[in-house]
Amino acid sequence: MLDSGAVVDAGIDVRDELPALVGQDAAIVREQLNALLGSSLSEDELAERIRELLLGYEGTRRWLKAREEEPSAAAPPPAAAPPPPHEAPAEPADESFEVGEEPLGRRSAPPPMRSAPSPAPPPAASAAHPSAPAGNGGPRPRTAYTRIDSADEVAAGVEFDVVVGLREEADSAVFGSAMELPQSRTVVGVHVTADGMSVADGGSWRHELVVEPGGELPATTLTLTAQPQQEEVREARIQALFSIDGQAIGFGSRKVVVVADDSLLAGRTPEEPEPGGAATLPVQKTAPDLTIWLRTGTTPGMLMWTFETAGGLDVPDDPIETSIGQEAKDYAKQLISKVGTKEGKADLFPFLRGIGKQVADKMPAELFALLRAVAGGLDRPPLVQLLTEEPYVPWELAWVEPPLDGDAPHDRNAPLFLSAQATVGRWTTGVKKPPLPPPERASTETMAVVSGEYDREPGWARLIAAEEEAKELAEVYGAFPVDAVMEDVLACLDGDPLADVLHFAVHGSYDPQGGADGLVLIGREVLDPTTVGSYELERAPFVFLNACQVGTSRELLGDYAGLAHAFLRAGASAVVAPLWSVKDTTAKTIALRFYERVRAGERPAEVLRDERGAAPLTAVPPSATGLAYQFFGHPAMTIGDGRPDR
Repeated sequence: MLDSGAVVDAGIDVRDELPALVGQDAAIVREQLNALLGSSLSEDELAERIRELLLGYEGTRRWLKAREEEPSAAAPPPAAAPPPPHEAPAEPADESFEVGEEPLGRRSAPPPMRSAPSPAPPPAASAAHPSAPAGNGGPRPRTAYTRIDSADEVAAGVEFDVVVGLREEADSAVFGSAMELPQSRTVVGVHVTADGMSVADGGSWRHELVVEPGGELPATTLTLTAQPQQEEVREARIQALFSIDGQAIGFGSRKVVVVADDSLLAGRTPEEPEPGGAATLPVQKTAPDLTIWLRTGTTPGMLMWTFETAGGLDVPDDPIETSIGQEAKDYAKQLISKVGTKEGKADLFPFLRGIGKQVADKMPAELFALLRAVAGGLDRPPLVQLLTEEPYVPWELAWVEPPLDGDAPHDRNAPLFLSAQATVGRWTTGVKKPPLPPPERASTETMAVVSGEYDREPGWARLIAAEEEAKELAEVYGAFPVDAVMEDVLACLDGDPLADVLHFAVHGSYDPQGGADGLVLIGREVLDPTTVGSYELERAPFVFLNACQVGTSRELLGDYAGLAHAFLRAGASAVVAPLWSVKDTTAKTIALRFYERVRAGERPAEVLRDERGAAPLTAVPPSATGLAYQFFGHPAMTIGDGRPDR
């Protein structure tokens, strides 16, 4: 019989063989294996659970027996057709991923709102995860980097070859950094996109790279042609997204100079690549059911969409292009300026529904078809990871009609916004930080809560419920109180006190023109994204910004600059932030309910999904507070009382 370490290795290796071994149950078994591999079980307990799972299916039982007879065996033994369905195998170790079905109770509340007051607004203006659970004696990961070999300068209309894959050392011409691969046979999917380029006939943008233990890191060759262009010279990007079992593990990008014809070739080299960000292999983690990778294109407003699924569904090989014209900034400005004015009014819900339909019109039809296909194979709302370069549009508000699962009790009354129909996590790409993939576990061992008395500020409403919120978090969870003055808040960001959760119950402001954008502290000082992004948050905290208008990102020098992203850039494991002004008392209720549920093991993204699903838009007066909260993080993230494995 295999020892415990070998059984864990077998559980990692067998995932690539599941379609041949268990047929239609492959996605279910893969998800259970991923959940086990991501648990905190001891090596012996983990091996016992994996062995029990594999013995529950005829195909995997034969595979395990063959593995015991020949430990190096990687492929399944000869077999007939996949085994028939059978009783469900052992449940995954992490039961916190179950979705509650009882809708949350809601209660409305009058102002004040956590926002800049209308009469006197502010002036315009991580950690790597090993390839087996910590302490279980599993193999150490293998570090790899993105490989994109290409000529620095090419001519439109002329074919050229690009080699895309993995390499042992970082390449200074490529944006992207470390990915960790297990020391076992692994299939890495790579999806390539290129600005204004086409792939040769018979070629594909999507490939599979087989990584063999101790072998040379693989690569593939694509033949590309730059399309005709108006400009004599432009810079394009060739990008590659890497994934395993539908989970994005990292991406790389290389710039290429494109000239209008070969007579203009002059040996040019592109500008320095953007600084890369660390990326790790989530072999312990639960893969999102659907990953959406959203890139900006060569012309203003052009977007390129690619997809990955954990269930092995067919996805388009070619990137799908859509356009939002010049409207991206206007979407954010329109939402923030108008939602507050419609709070409590009869047309609030029709207005938000109209925004949702406008957003959906900017998304490809293929996305919604794939989303329905993914949801149709699940008995729970799908986990959706949005990896995006586009910082403005709230894609989470897209109107999904008909509902993804209209017969499910917990969905029957939920509004048809994407983030109320699915469990959605947003993550940013194309910058030095945050790393990929977003962490799947955070801690609530220590908490700091920032609040203040705004009655000292002329024209600013005192946030009575926010003060009560901070007091309750201190009493119930032992949160360290931090006064909302700049000196104390900066000390907190610098680690005094050290905190696994940073909770802000304050005023906030948003200015799409880049003025006073951030958290409004006592004395009308604004904690802005640039200041936050300069810090290195030692404990990778979970950040909850329970203020108004801090969830929307803006673009600064081609980069994300919104406050939510600034915290991710500084090292936060996840951020919760509202898109628009929220009612003070309702915000308090949501925050306290949020911590009660996530500390009991529920996913933050799922709790926020329930809040959106229970938002009382038909109440009198209606409120949009429950729909306001965006989640920046892994959709399967959980929060525990102790420190996560590092």
